[in-house]
Amino acid sequence: MSLVDTARKLYAALKSHAVVIGGICGAMHGVERFTRDVDMATDLMPNQVIDALRNAGISADVVRRDAFDPLPWVIRGDHDGVPFQILPAGNVGVDLKRAIVQVDIGFASEHDFIVSKCIAGGQQDMHDVAVLALKRPDLLSFAEEQAEKHMCKAKLDEWMNDQRLRAKLGSTK
Repeated sequence: MSLVDTARKLYAALKSHAVVIGGICGAMHGVERFTRDVDMATDLMPNQVIDALRNAGISADVVRRDAFDPLPWVIRGDHDGVPFQILPAGNVGVDLKRAIVQVDIGFASEHDFIVSKCIAGGQQDMHDVAVLALKRPDLLSFAEEQAEKHMCKAKLDEWMNDQRLRAKLGSTK
């Protein structure tokens, strides 16, 4: 099964209570990169997600986190060889009301994609934000504000000034 097929099946199981985030969402917004899994955010409680997935024939487990982790829980599973994780939307900066539905899948908006990546704050996350901001200069100030707020601005600046990335995207500065 493909990533898109898995995302579609998960979205259908969770109805309007989830959106795709992560690499697939980035691809939908024009950020091309390799990904092997499906990441989603939901406004449901873990038991509701597990029940909805079970009703769709998908098995998954809830992983509870400790008090120091910003995510109280993560739901992990594997559907036909495609790993997935489902995260609490409020903890990853996603508002499901702003979802963009395409190809029968709800995706996080560009703004929510940027916020979720800044909350994660990793090197790859900031690369993804930089690519989106370089392709969509109208999102740059929002991306910089979010990176500052979530203390990952130095990583974003590094990618924004990476000449190889800028050359690849045809961006000049």
